[in-house]
Amino acid sequence: HTWDLVVQENGCKVLRNLASNHAENIGITGAGGIRVVVVAMTAHSQAVVQEVGCGVLATLSLHSGNRILDVVAMITDAGGIRVVGAAMKAHTGHAALQENGCAVLNNLCAIADNKVEVAGVGGIGLVLAAMTAHVGHVDMQVVCCVTLGNLARRQPENQKKVAKAGGISLVVAAMAAHSKNVDMQEAGCMALSNLGVSGRLLKYIKKEGGIGVLEAAVVATGSTAGCQKLGQKLLDKLAKVSLAS
Repeated sequence: HTWDLVVQENGCKVLRNLASNHAENIGITGAGGIRVVVVAMTAHSQAVVQEVGCGVLATLSLHSGNRILDVVAMITDAGGIRVVGAAMKAHTGHAALQENGCAVLNNLCAIADNKVEVAGVGGIGLVLAAMTAHVGHVDMQVVCCVTLGNLARRQPENQKKVAKAGGISLVVAAMAAHSKNVDMQEAGCMALSNLGVSGRLLKYIKKEGGIGVLEAAVVATGSTAGCQKLGQKLLDKLAKVSLAS
């Protein structure tokens, strides 16, 4: 029933609900469930199928435990990067779809080569578009910042692409807008830390107001140890950067 919209939508919903259970997760991936979801997303461009499909892929990869690399490889081999990118591009105003799509892209970063492939299909721009379209949606901002951070980690070309497309200013803006959200602050510190690895990128961060949000994040009530460590380390690096040259 590949072409039956209702069957595909409901089938994907069932898989999404089951995927967080470890045993069911193994059963779904072992029975070819990932490819079935990708086929459904390819056959039905409607937002409802795209949202649930992205949700299945995100949940399967998130709850795969020590099988994360195997599950990510299955999603990649099935064309998951392509279909998720297409879904995000086609439904920019759909918040739940965008959040699920970003979550999938983030999880796929577990394999280093996928970072290059995601960037190659315009994934960085899609993440930034989601942040721009949904500035008041804190969960969206968190997952987008985490995704940007993972796409940038140890990937100099991706770091440059994020900075050139205005990603640094969007991360800073998200941290400023959601200053009381602990998850947002940690995600922002992580993203900026993974971006601030060269003199030029550190200048971008400093110029866009990174010092102010980092200082606030480090001392904020409830700030996590990870946020404090990442934020302070980056602040120490920024202190040595001059905007004059």
